[in-house]
Amino acid sequence: MSHKLKENLPTIEILLGFCIYVYFSIQNSLSIAIVSLILFIYIWLFTNIILNKYNFSSFINLISLSGIVVSITLFFMYGVEEIPYPEGAIVFHLEGLAKSFLLFFFSSIPLILSNYKFQFWSLTSDSTINVSSKDIEYDQEKWEEASLEEVSSGDFETI
Repeated sequence: MSHKLKENLPTIEILLGFCIYVYFSIQNSLSIAIVSLILFIYIWLFTNIILNKYNFSSFINLISLSGIVVSITLFFMYGVEEIPYPEGAIVFHLEGLAKSFLLFFFSSIPLILSNYKFQFWSLTSDSTINVSSKDIEYDQEKWEEASLEEVSSGDFETI
């Protein structure tokens, strides 16, 4: 297999899957569209594993993007309706809006969590932060030592 084809095969597969999803969505068969999208996500996953190109973050991004695309489709299929009178008027259906917004919310959570660094989880009870006055470098000519009266007056903040 050509080297260029190996590199681009997963991308071609997922783009083909989204094109088929759009085709079935236009034909108003949302269930077939979603099943075909899931099928192409699995094909993309297996191809990446076979070609040793699997990356967990790209898989999370693909799942989130697919959920967002499906939520936008739900919004336009079930949340918005154009009525003939008055001309150009639109009606919003609360149930369709709620479903699409809920799916959009749950699909965006993995994107937010994958881009956020969990630094507070890495701290344990054994790790402490030791800061001594010798480690801090500052210019002593710019600073003046505060007296006890100045500290207790409340006009200054102690560090």
